[in-house]
Amino acid sequence: KVKLAGTASGDTFEVIDSAGEIQFKVQGDGVASTNTDLIVGGGLAVNQGTINVTAVNDGAAFLYLKADNSDDAGDDWRFVANPDHTLTIANDKASAGVYVPFLTITPHATPASSNVTIAGDLTISGGNITNNLTLDGSLTLNNGATVVNTSSSLLTITEATTAFSAAVTSGTTINAGSSVTAATTVTGTTG
Repeated sequence: KVKLAGTASGDTFEVIDSAGEIQFKVQGDGVASTNTDLIVGGGLAVNQGTINVTAVNDGAAFLYLKADNSDDAGDDWRFVANPDHTLTIANDKASAGVYVPFLTITPHATPASSNVTIAGDLTISGGNITNNLTLDGSLTLNNGATVVNTSSSLLTITEATTAFSAAVTSGTTINAGSSVTAATTVTGTTG
């Protein structure tokens, strides 16, 4: 058992290497610091505290989560706070130790102007998207049908049959690749 008594005024315990550099330091107020890697063989608990990962100036800060003894590709996840202010979540599924971004968050001073980029598909289990959804490209449905806002005045739906459960109103012509069958009201000129 080693007991070190100190005060918050600055008494410290230091581990110094042969070159005279401080490798590990515990201050009297209980704050511990190191300039090298710190390896913990068992669990690490932080009670009522904060873990900070601070990068060097213009550098990225990394946090790794490694499952299954990190022995297979896909076991490792990396969270990166980048110097360009983005946050990236990456995985090494394709090749162990080679991290590919799956999610990137780009902040903005106005949160509603921020951007989230997802490399793969997004599944929403709750089934709801609240507020407005703006698409910059086309919308492709599971069955391959597409909805494209071709221009500010033209919406194109590519599907063999398109059904509307309520009235369809058009300010101009409705162009149909084949016939138009109306179970409800179609208002406008069909062509």
